[in-house]
Amino acid sequence: MILEGNVAAMTRSSPTTLSDFETIAGLSERSDFISDIKSTDLVYFLLDVGNGDAQILLLPEQYGRRAVVVVDVARFKMVDRLIRALSDTPLLRDWNGEIEIAIATHPHRDHIYGMAKLLSSYRVREFWEPGCPLPSQSYFDMCTTIEDRRHITGHCLPTSGYEQRIGDLVQLTVVAPSVALKHRFEERGFDVNNSSIALLVEYPKMQVAQLGKRRHDYSHRRGNRLLLGADAQTVSWAQVETEFPRLSSGDYLKADVFKVPHHGSKHGVNLELVERVSPKFSLISCASGGGRHNFPHGVTQEILREARYAIAVKGGPRPTDHELGIHQTSDRYLNGEDMNEPLGTIAVVVGRALNDLALWRLRDDENQINLQRAVCLSSTAVASEMVSRRTFER
Repeated sequence: MILEGNVAAMTRSSPTTLSDFETIAGLSERSDFISDIKSTDLVYFLLDVGNGDAQILLLPEQYGRRAVVVVDVARFKMVDRLIRALSDTPLLRDWNGEIEIAIATHPHRDHIYGMAKLLSSYRVREFWEPGCPLPSQSYFDMCTTIEDRRHITGHCLPTSGYEQRIGDLVQLTVVAPSVALKHRFEERGFDVNNSSIALLVEYPKMQVAQLGKRRHDYSHRRGNRLLLGADAQTVSWAQVETEFPRLSSGDYLKADVFKVPHHGSKHGVNLELVERVSPKFSLISCASGGGRHNFPHGVTQEILREARYAIAVKGGPRPTDHELGIHQTSDRYLNGEDMNEPLGTIAVVVGRALNDLALWRLRDDENQINLQRAVCLSSTAVASEMVSRRTFER
């Protein structure tokens, strides 16, 4: 079943949209992940590591090279394998092997188990962490490696409001944890999840442009945004919503891509937060079958659906999750031989033009990665407004 929707804002060739994955095998012949990516594109990867987090950002080329940012390393093997696969393509062919920033969002094992190995295997310019201590082997290994690595020139413990520009057009803004929460890190009973570094990535983020003899201020012009929620929970988000208010000129928290906090835990989001973010794509990192904690929780899934396509008041049918832009790393599909295969790692290609987004699935698994198998599943079939009242045509 193929849908047509409001995709006029997209500058790429319109990708095929599927409401199920039974015909996905045929797409691989018509899609080329690597050749679709331009030198001016930012590429975000959410790796399929089960109930954990591992994320990679390839920033747009500058002076012929891309900078690499790594956010959490639940499993070093998976992160290293993807980086090596990308190094064999034009995307990272001239890469110098240096990671611009490595970020450990918080000290839980399912986010930093492979961080020590990453720090010892690659040159890392800067390392970010919240500074929340946790007596675990993974945390001790990470801290020891940081002390031993002389190539790490910066060690940052950021709180909300911290901003860093990488190159000319990419800006990272830390939206959590707040300073108030940071002062509670060693408080008895403090939930370490709320120490998480939640990160807003914006591209392109322009300041001033010289056009002829005139300079134009673009500092308030919004670029494409990714909000990476780590494992921040509602206690942390409540402070974020206060510190980053909704203004007449736009909402600080509005983002095109939302990495849903805490693997879709019921404690990670509420409806008001998701309505403010108003994402085109909501991405959940979770294990097939839900794992020990049964992620993502049903209430979180309903919140994501209601925020994207409200039916609570008037009722009626709702499009499927993938038509709503809701994707899980654990998604699977049936190929022609009725085999249940993973869609695997999620990749979002972000162009320089506003709303220029394309979502891909790498179809990798525990044992293999082949970027030529990637398929495009972009969907803006539901109207870009957060709540659509028009008839949804199938």
